Amino acid sequence: MDATQVNGNGPMLVEAFLQPTRLRIAAALSVCCSAAFPQVRERLDISDSLLSKHVAILRKQGLVTVSKAMNGTMPRTTLALTREGRQAFTNHLAMLTKMADEAKMADDTAGSTEEMADEAAVPAEDSPSLIQ
Repeated sequence: MDATQVNGNGPMLVEAFLQPTRLRIAAALSVCCSAAFPQVRERLDISDSLLSKHVAILRKQGLVTVSKAMNGTMPRTTLALTREGRQAFTNHLAMLTKMADEAKMADDTAGSTEEMADEAAVPAEDSPSLIQ
């Protein structure tokens, strides 16, 4: 796989998926074996040219395949994640989830630290007296 991966050990971010449209393409293709080009375009609500541009980048990196066939007299283009593309997308999502979980834990920890600091800063006249 030519996709550049970002980070160290374990699940990694895939540089190609850091671009939102390419991440959305991978997400759309991850729920099926393959999808017709117009279906993906409509699902993502983007133009043919934008979809083509990003699919070409994903294809060059070995993450997506493009199959062309004739359906009667009409050409039919089908998109699919490669095995490597599916694994890269799964790893990318795992890393994003891990990062989100870590950020939430840090936020929760910061919130409880702030609450403790707020409680410690109660004005003397409002704090209970131990000596009567």
